[in-house]
Amino acid sequence: MYEEIETTKSQTRSAGDTGIASNDMYRMSRDFCDDFRTRWRSANSHRMLHALLYLTCRKLPTWSSDVWQVQEGYRAECMLLRRILGLESRNSNRDLRAGVAELVDVEIFNHLHLVHDNSWLCWRFKDEVLSWILSGHSYGLMDARALIKLRDATDFQMYNHVSVARRTWKAKCVLSVADIGIWMQKADPRWPDIRDGFIKALKLSCAQYDLSACVLLECHGHLRGIDTIEIRLRRVGGGWGLSELATCHTFTRRCLLVDGTHQKGVVCKELPVAVRALQKAQWRVEGLLL
Repeated sequence: MYEEIETTKSQTRSAGDTGIASNDMYRMSRDFCDDFRTRWRSANSHRMLHALLYLTCRKLPTWSSDVWQVQEGYRAECMLLRRILGLESRNSNRDLRAGVAELVDVEIFNHLHLVHDNSWLCWRFKDEVLSWILSGHSYGLMDARALIKLRDATDFQMYNHVSVARRTWKAKCVLSVADIGIWMQKADPRWPDIRDGFIKALKLSCAQYDLSACVLLECHGHLRGIDTIEIRLRRVGGGWGLSELATCHTFTRRCLLVDGTHQKGVVCKELPVAVRALQKAQWRVEGLLL
């Protein structure tokens, strides 16, 4: 028999300073996140991975690398999975089936299969994989409520990296245009090819966690033009000072200011003035006056 996942109403209290209701929380290590950074996965496989990690975390006694799983694994009704992922209106398990088929090939589960005429899903992470996912001192605490808002692989990848970085003292992510091109299935991408999808994905994560971002677009010679993107994440209680947040590198070519709804391009020499104006606008790009 499989242990059945039980559903409960989300608790209204947040766990510490995470901003996440404790019953909506799950965890992913930086090492696991970084491993998926250079792999393309479809939105369906990302959805399924996150949903199963969330439901597994709900049943574990602790979130540590030596945690013990029940040998039989777990099961959940597909209707519950669709509700978690915002797929209820489709009245079909097609996306779930596609995600299962792709994740089976990744070989991170002891078993992963649909039963009862595709109405229930049974799974168990491999012990060493779950240990990897939960290991280390660097990890992201994630919010299952975000999953209904993420639409493509870039949204999920950005959510992974922002979730891991956001609660660090001077939170930042450094991504390459090449990596983001992989997420978008674009061959030989350049910054204009990935710009819109990148900004859309960053806005979703900023909105979820109430963040603002100072984005440095840099050229290190790996591509012709912009090849590296440094995302500095500003949050209440974070460690970025205004001058540090606005400091460009030698390789910085231009900058973006991004929050959950808007973005604004800024030339490097104007970034300090723009960041101070953003502070006066209570870190909302829409109210930025330059």
